[in-house]
Amino acid sequence: MLLKTESKPSRPAMWTSRVALFSAGLVLTTLALHRLFWMPTPVALNLFTVAYAGALVSILLALAGLVVTWRKGTPGVSRVMFALVVSLGMLAWPASLVPAFVALPMLNDVTTDVQSPPPFPTLADARAKGRGNTGTYPRPFAELQAKAYPDIGPFLVDRSVEETYELVVATLQKMKMRIVHEELPNPRAEEPGLVEATDRTLILGFIDDVVMRVSVVDQRRSRVDIRSSSRYGRHDLGRNALRVRAIAKELATRIEATVPIQVDSGPRISTMVPQKRDIKGKIDKLVPKRLKVRDPTIIAPQPVQAPDHADARRAPAPKGKQRPQDERRGRDKQRRQPSE
Repeated sequence: MLLKTESKPSRPAMWTSRVALFSAGLVLTTLALHRLFWMPTPVALNLFTVAYAGALVSILLALAGLVVTWRKGTPGVSRVMFALVVSLGMLAWPASLVPAFVALPMLNDVTTDVQSPPPFPTLADARAKGRGNTGTYPRPFAELQAKAYPDIGPFLVDRSVEETYELVVATLQKMKMRIVHEELPNPRAEEPGLVEATDRTLILGFIDDVVMRVSVVDQRRSRVDIRSSSRYGRHDLGRNALRVRAIAKELATRIEATVPIQVDSGPRISTMVPQKRDIKGKIDKLVPKRLKVRDPTIIAPQPVQAPDHADARRAPAPKGKQRPQDERRGRDKQRRQPSE
């Protein structure tokens, strides 16, 4: 009677599944810590690098395990297939970004004013402390941006600088961005207003910085410049250009949905009144209601009250009934005169 010895999976087959599970767990843990518990981005980037390198090692071990299993007939095919599914699934998302990486220029900073970009007076310190990209706009980006995104340019608004500044702040709040610094505009000194905010990507939670500048054109017009910059990374994969377009679109929507309130005998007020959309989908502009002032020269007619019964008795009789009594009195006087 021959005893069958149980053969074990080969070492490549055993280690490929272990490395794949470790890499997948490291990615999920790093993602949760960075997105929910504010892990420093440089640390998260290093951990992501280790995890994806482990996925590549797992694929190589899986291929080696398949060769050993084919030659020696050892078990372990299930381990190899499991490792391949996990590792290839991890690499599928970075692989989907390769076309954008190749087609788009290597930019991490996009602005509507390449000649004089809006600065980061507050966020520049945070970028330096986090060992991220500097707040200085690289001049070579201007030519690359002009070729890749020719539609991005300054935004002119037919509103005063105060009203436009309020619309800019409302736009950033509507888009759920965190405003970290505000500088109110000064039209008399022709000083622009600045609003700095931060935005986080949906999945990985990377922080990008946004600054908007509101400049004076004249009393009725203003100019808005937008700048979106990645705090980390050399290539933004077109994310900053999409953010600038989204901000400009939201700002245009708010401008079209509001009208400035004006006072006849006073300066312009920067409060906005939203438009109202009826059931049929038509837009009716809400014009500010004016107070109705009554003209003192026009006297409103007073209501006529019905006379009381007691007053009616005391009131004199109509003239038609008084004439017979006067005639009788005259006749009595004529009769008395001859007797006297």
